[in-house]
Amino acid sequence: MLEKIKTIGQLGQIASEARATGRKVVLAHGVFDILHVGHKRHLDIGKQHGDILIVTLTTDKFVNKGPDRPVFAEKLRAEMVAGLESVDYVGISPNPGAEHVIETVRPNFYLKGSEYSDEEGDVTGRIKTERLTVEKFGGEVLYTEDITFSSSNLSNRALQLYPEDAAIFLKDLRTRVTAADLIKEVAAVQSMRCLIIGDTIIDEYVYVEPLGKPAKENIIATKYRDREIFCGGAVATANLAAQLCGRVDLVTLLGQEDSHEEFVRASLHQNINLVPFYRKDGRTTVKSPCNASFASTTPSGCPCGPPVISGQDCGMSAGVAKSTWFGL
Repeated sequence: MLEKIKTIGQLGQIASEARATGRKVVLAHGVFDILHVGHKRHLDIGKQHGDILIVTLTTDKFVNKGPDRPVFAEKLRAEMVAGLESVDYVGISPNPGAEHVIETVRPNFYLKGSEYSDEEGDVTGRIKTERLTVEKFGGEVLYTEDITFSSSNLSNRALQLYPEDAAIFLKDLRTRVTAADLIKEVAAVQSMRCLIIGDTIIDEYVYVEPLGKPAKENIIATKYRDREIFCGGAVATANLAAQLCGRVDLVTLLGQEDSHEEFVRASLHQNINLVPFYRKDGRTTVKSPCNASFASTTPSGCPCGPPVISGQDCGMSAGVAKSTWFGL
């Protein structure tokens, strides 16, 4: 069974050799998370139209089906699909869509469920792109007409992902609000102008490696490894709003000293207008949360003198860099 699982490159070679001998290749692509009878019938129909049935799965990081999805990791999903008698080969696609797989395998038939036959109703636009890619290589999209189920709906009904009160609220919400309602509300703010007022905070993540515990100190000595910085506070809020609104004005406070203004401006979405005010004799707030489970000494360069405990900041006042250091 596991010998059915191949890389995408290997699947391309297998398909090429099959076509060269006159055999027809059928390709199906999807998440295949909670395998059910609808999946089996779908794939059985596909196998009836060709000599080799290849099934490729969306890799875990591109499964966009909601929280705690996929239920099963990609290797387990691949193993389950490979266990079906009608399936000849299985692969895991490293890309978010199926286009790369289609270009590599170049199937005679590309298998889709009947629910995907309405290209106009597809808000992602991927169905049309996939069809055009299939036809580019002389293939045909085959829509299967049979019993269908939604793995997401089955998961939501069979697996309790939320606390009971949240599940009741969401069930009621589905009866009152549709996807069309949400799209309408989002579209309504696209031409609006938004004003964000707030403090700019530079979030700094410092990564350290634990070296050991000194004999007479209740701390762990660490060695600096790496750092990352991001714009938080009002800047993060403005960037989120800018993805919905036509224009965003950001009124924020920076420090006259160590303002980080160039970095802030480079981090802003293109439709954000920055209106900065400056704190006299002060700095832009820099906050360094930590990603560690150890107490640590303060690395050189930190403006805070004493060591701090993991999960706490150094207690410096606003406008001065605040640092907590963590071990990896």
